[in-house]
Amino acid sequence: MGQYFMISAPRLRRALGNGGKLREMLFGGTAKALVHVLAVPIEPQLPPSSSLDSTLVPTEPKYTPPAIDVVTSGPAKDPPTVVHSRPGKRQANDEAPSQRVKKLETTTSSDFDKGAKASFLTTFPSLPPELHELIFAHLDSIEDLICLSVTSRYFWVIGYKHIQQYYTSLLGRWAGHNIICIGDYVDAGDYPPHLFSAEEEQELNQMKVGFDGNCLDSSAGSDTSADAQPLTLYDLAIEPMGTIEEVVDLYQTSTRTLHACMRRCRSSKRLSDFKHPELVMRNSTYFPASQTWILRNLTTHEFVLPTAVALKPEYINGPFIHGLGFGEVVMARTCWTSDYGVAMSCGADICRGVWAGHRFDITTLSRHDEESRGGEWTDVSEDVSKEIAHIWECEDGPDWREIIHNTISALERGDDSDSCVSDD
Repeated sequence: MGQYFMISAPRLRRALGNGGKLREMLFGGTAKALVHVLAVPIEPQLPPSSSLDSTLVPTEPKYTPPAIDVVTSGPAKDPPTVVHSRPGKRQANDEAPSQRVKKLETTTSSDFDKGAKASFLTTFPSLPPELHELIFAHLDSIEDLICLSVTSRYFWVIGYKHIQQYYTSLLGRWAGHNIICIGDYVDAGDYPPHLFSAEEEQELNQMKVGFDGNCLDSSAGSDTSADAQPLTLYDLAIEPMGTIEEVVDLYQTSTRTLHACMRRCRSSKRLSDFKHPELVMRNSTYFPASQTWILRNLTTHEFVLPTAVALKPEYINGPFIHGLGFGEVVMARTCWTSDYGVAMSCGADICRGVWAGHRFDITTLSRHDEESRGGEWTDVSEDVSKEIAHIWECEDGPDWREIIHNTISALERGDDSDSCVSDD
């Protein structure tokens, strides 16, 4: 059947997709998924309030609760003490806090008049902003965040940044982590440099895999069956030890979430509250094309410019490059296997990638310049460009660039579909 490969973050025990033959993955678009998990998003700013006037409900007036007399029980034989709840600093002749803390008597609702009841029911918008921030921060559900945020312009300002933080957390999840495109013919104990420490390698070498795919640690006295096999890097990429991770489609995810919020609304008049263009997310929201994005090898302090990879400048759309981009570069340079039979014409070098097991991210050039002040980084764009051209020419011949151009043109005409190619 031939050798199969998986794009893996072995320390995270995660893999992208179900893998396949190396050539099919590299030339068929699978590698593009790496851009989605390595690109570090830019969190968008709150849009101007003027653009929201037609969609947001009016802000409720701020409410300040009146002073309410609360009777507390004082010391024995002392008359009841009346404490007034009111804003402001403690007066100089007030008692110390330890003297003022008293046990509240049990009070029924009948002890309050209708005005007092109403004041307690309408104080949520009047809580201090710090408490509102805490409430938003403790909402785990994105649907809850959105539904509360659209109730007023005031809550929209607070909630919008929490909504953006939620969607930001779905992006760039592999940035800064070790990456390897591992083949299933890899030998046990065959690890690329920089991936594990000597102690970690020794621990992995003591592990075995049972017939069900689960890991058995022989050093811990676990029962190991006769058919158990030594653990390999490929075992860490597949289930049950590894977890298959799908690329997040921001547009589909945010649209599906928005529809779930709208189903909660019982009044058709309030459905317009959810019609905000800011609640429908796209890659361009977090990865602006106006910025120059670069691929960085954080292990070796090397970087690659987009112009060295893209066949045409117009193919560059933020970190996403049509046809051939950063994903193909990372995959081609991180392949690792012990068996060089990969059915590719480019030679055995691709089987022992020079970047296998290294850490990566894709970030903006301006952010890189700011973060790397005083640090030494090497521009390897020219070397990478030559290497990629060699691989593609070996496989598709001297007209390989024209083949990619034709594929992109076909996708733009709608002759085929590839969600990894699209930026939205």
